[in-house]
This record gives sequence, C-alpha cells and structure tokens, in this order.
Amino acid sequence: MDERQSIVGVNPATETLLGYSASDLIGRPLSILIPERMRAAHERGVTRFLATGQPSMSWTGVRVAVLTKDGREIPVEIAFGTFADAAGHRYLSGFIRDVSDWVKHERELDAARKVADDASREATMLAHITDRALAQSEQRRTELEAALRIRDEVLSVVSHDLRNPLNAIVTSATFLQEPDIEIPEAERHHLIDVIERSAQRMNRLILDLMDVGRIETGRFSVQRRSEDPAAIVRDVCDEFRSVAEQHGQALTCQIATSVPTVLADHDRVVQLLSNYLNNAVKFTPKGGRISVELSADSAGDVL
Repeated sequence: MDERQSIVGVNPATETLLGYSASDLIGRPLSILIPERMRAAHERGVTRFLATGQPSMSWTGVRVAVLTKDGREIPVEIAFGTFADAAGHRYLSGFIRDVSDWVKHERELDAARKVADDASREATMLAHITDRALAQSEQRRTELEAALRIRDEVLSVVSHDLRNPLNAIVTSATFLQEPDIEIPEAERHHLIDVIERSAQRMNRLILDLMDVGRIETGRFSVQRRSEDPAAIVRDVCDEFRSVAEQHGQALTCQIATSVPTVLADHDRVVQLLSNYLNNAVKFTPKGGRISVELSADSAGDVL
C-alpha cells in the first residue's frame, strides 16, 4: 500500500486466500481487510510510523486477523517492510501467512491442557495420590502419545511400501496366466522367483506392523550382514522391469563388475530402492527411460 494506505498491488496468493480479485482491491483502503475492532489501532500505528519512521510494534511474526470478501476472519501471521520508489514515495509491503490450522491446533491443545489440568486438580484432592504418582502419570501420558504417533507413522510407511512387492506379484502372475503368450521355461522360473522374493518382502513388512514393542520405541529392526550390492540391485531391477514395460517405459540397470560387498540390511535396502523405482515409474512418461547405475569410487565406497 502507499502512504495513503491505498492498496497498490496484490499477488495471486492473496486473491486465493481472501476471495478478492486484484481489481477488487487495488485502489481501495487497506482497512477493508481489517476487522472493524482493529481498525483504529491500525490507523494509529500507521500514522505514528509515517510521522516518526518507528513502528509501534514488531513487524515480523505478528498474528492478526484479516477479513475475506465474504466477511470471514482468517488468522494470519504478518510481516511488513518498507521501500521507496525513485521519486521518494514510500510504500509498505506486507506478507501474510494463513495460520488457521495452527490456531485450531493451539485451541485443541489448550482444550486438552484444560482437561488435563482439571483432572490433575481433582486428583490432588485425593489424599492417596502422591506427587510422584502424578509425575509418573504425566510421563506415561507423554510416552503413550509418542507411541501412538510413531505407530501411525509406521503404519503409513509400511502400507505404502507394501504396494511395491504387491505390484510385482500381480504383474508377474498376470504374465504367467496369460494364455496367448509363450513364456520360455527360464522366464517362467524367473517370474516365479520374483513372486517368491516379493512375498518374502511383504512378510518382512507385515512383521514390522506386528512388532508393537519395536514400533513404540520408534525403531525398525536392522539386520546387518555382508551383502552383494550387485545382487540386490539386480533383484530390484528384475522386479520392476515388467512393471516399467507395462507403463511403456524402458528400465536399464548398469552394474559395475568390481563392486565390493557391504554391511547392510538386505530387506531395508531393497525397500529403499523399490520406493525410488516406484516413484520413477509413477512420474516417468510413457516412452521414457529409467536408469539404475551401481559402481564404486576410488575409495571403495559404493555409489
């Protein structure tokens, strides 16, 4: 806005947030975006700044409310800056961020804290509840909340990762069941092997879901053994090659001949590489190429 507090510029994000078009706002006073109860204070602050050059409050991270075109109030965090054009005219540039979800979350937290505080006050009225018991109860509540959060995160990760071996099983089984395709015996054995390896991976992921104690501590089990990275990459490429072909894509795997063994959890590395290739298949257009390369640098580190 300019020194008369007239709006001179609006970006598309502001139009989306407030429901106004730029033509609705440009040339109009900024006060149309300010709730009526706050306008007087805003006017005093701007007047003071224009007269003294000193803001009446911090201009960074201030939380206020703005009005939408349909009259709703949206809580936002606002930051202001000033600049002058070549003619010396001063302008104020404001940046707002919608914090509605955060405010809602704070209110929910406040309500939860109030419930917890009420329960705590009632508990202290009971003579047999000691301070130590209250502290232990609070600690246990925190631990349970953390365990539930971790469990939800693990469920999300594992349910996503189950799709990769499941897709490989479905694709391989579809080829095996296709009556019009002559499948060489070696290819048939290869497809069966893909199904078996994918089923084993699914079993490992399902065991992750069932291991409640490990989920609550926030750890996946890691079983490190000496592994051949070339074999791992080759298996993952074999699993996804038919999936890529179904999407009209070409999957190539270049594996160097002298790659050292590594200490790794075979299933976890397969899980990671499968996620990369699953995303590659998902976002590569038909007719595109997906390349996987395995090599080692001069220090022996596997790349």
